[in-house]
Amino acid sequence: MKYTINGFCQKKLIEFGLDAVDSLILRYFVDFKDSLKMVTKTIQGKTFYWVKYESINEELPVLKLKKDSVYRRLKNMCECEVLERVTVKDRGTYSFYKLGNKYTDLITDVSEINPNHVGNKSDTLRSKIRKGTDLNPEQNINLLKDKSIKDIYYSVVGYLNEKIGSKYKSSSRETQKFIHARIGEGFTIEDFKTVIDKKAKEWIGTSMERYLRPSTLFGTKFESYLNQTDISNIEENKNNDNTYNDFNFDFMKGDSNDRETTTS
Repeated sequence: MKYTINGFCQKKLIEFGLDAVDSLILRYFVDFKDSLKMVTKTIQGKTFYWVKYESINEELPVLKLKKDSVYRRLKNMCECEVLERVTVKDRGTYSFYKLGNKYTDLITDVSEINPNHVGNKSDTLRSKIRKGTDLNPEQNINLLKDKSIKDIYYSVVGYLNEKIGSKYKSSSRETQKFIHARIGEGFTIEDFKTVIDKKAKEWIGTSMERYLRPSTLFGTKFESYLNQTDISNIEENKNNDNTYNDFNFDFMKGDSNDRETTTS
């Protein structure tokens, strides 16, 4: 069985009740999200991305899907927690999505790529990213060749840049090294985002703000940052530096084709 479909573990797609069409829609969403060109809305500290169902049909005409079919497939991905959805009502009804808790399972499954151990492809994904193995003692493997690992880089670094207004590159070997180590320890993309959220809230506007960088956030103190109690008495001397918080829907006013017509 082919291990991946559009960069996602085929075994997990089947387990979640998803098919090749779903994988293509999900790939479109992830790639478009990572381009930083999607309209976003921050809700309870989480960034969601506006999905225009007609656009998916326009970009993926090979699927020959109707608007309602796209909606049902995205809804199904939400039900299996690959995606998470919120509905925003402002002179119309609009659907915003983000990656869900189970998305990571599609890109970091530890099943063997080649269970029959043919050639050199019997390494598991976790073996590739675990430090100090015989397969990669000096961590010289260019993990950008693995689409799933590239997705993790984009998601984590992109979220950090969006949260604090920085311009860190997901292609940086130094940044990749810290992300490798934490993923190898079993932490998820949501864990990275939680750490970023907590430390940004604590450090922005203070003398510690300069430490909002991958080497500090994703280093050896990552687990302690993840498990620390949220600091609620921090002085609100910052503006969250997220231009999407005050998102204006006026540009969509009057365009009924952009509005969601399917009842969820």
